[in-house]
Amino acid sequence: MLQRMFLSVVAAASIVALLSSCEKGTTSGATGGKRKHVAILKLGSHTLIDEVETAVFRSLKDHYGTQLEIRVYNANFEGDLLRQSVDQIASSRCDVVVPITTPASSAMVNGAPRDMPVVFSFVSNPPSLWGSSGTQPTNVTGTSDQIDYERNLRLIATLLPKASRLGYLVNESEEQAKLGLEQVKQIAPKYKLTVISAPVATATDVATAARSLIGQVDVFFVGGDNTVVSGVGGILSVAEKANIPVFAVERTSVEKGCVAAYGVDYKALGEKTAALVIGVLEGKKPSQLPVVYYRETQLYVNKAALQRAGLEMPKDVNCIY
Repeated sequence: MLQRMFLSVVAAASIVALLSSCEKGTTSGATGGKRKHVAILKLGSHTLIDEVETAVFRSLKDHYGTQLEIRVYNANFEGDLLRQSVDQIASSRCDVVVPITTPASSAMVNGAPRDMPVVFSFVSNPPSLWGSSGTQPTNVTGTSDQIDYERNLRLIATLLPKASRLGYLVNESEEQAKLGLEQVKQIAPKYKLTVISAPVATATDVATAARSLIGQVDVFFVGGDNTVVSGVGGILSVAEKANIPVFAVERTSVEKGCVAAYGVDYKALGEKTAALVIGVLEGKKPSQLPVVYYRETQLYVNKAALQRAGLEMPKDVNCIY
């Protein structure tokens, strides 16, 4: 165990060193001649997190060029590595830190010095970061992806009017995942759907959890849960063998085989996050920059998955195949 943890730390440190040396773009930004330092803290790597990270990185580099150094810390979904990364960033005295996902943001908000600006991203419920005080810290702002569960459940009910049992996997140790399950349970009865959930702890649990629901559900629904999204291939494999359609709430899961999703553009979310970071680097305090709640969604459809499920999208619905 100690050897594995040591190797993980070394690997993460190597990744940080490699990425911190990357310089993209050559445009000089308005930094007053002083080189700025930004840290990006990732909970781990999956397509959505990486998409947000890349958008933040590129937007900042396009704006500042070599006037800016960015270090990327990847916790690889490991609690110990996340805590170590928070400590390293807190002691680095960087100009801004950008934690991505709720767990990374919560750890960073609690671990950062109160004079270190924190601009979070990919957080569904920002008030969950404020803690028991319920008051937003003055050094914190960020962006929130607002998942439209209502619209997605309406879509499922429209395409599968005979479906009544909705399979939902959830890692309840993730705050945004618990919140998603609560929202789905509140909305589902409106569309005559009963939610049948199964717990997961890691991405490798997803296939087993999905298999446990076979025979109990008519359709699977992948919500805003980093663990389940990371292991979406497992649920797709199980569901395909059982002839059960799978719906999601974001584009990348649709690209991998889910039927459809009304989802947020996470590249755009990352760009909005970068705009807040630029505001801080150019002299504004986080308390002067309101949290951005990003609600705009588009309907993404996997035509092959749609056909396999024997479904047809209404002609008056605008979607992206």
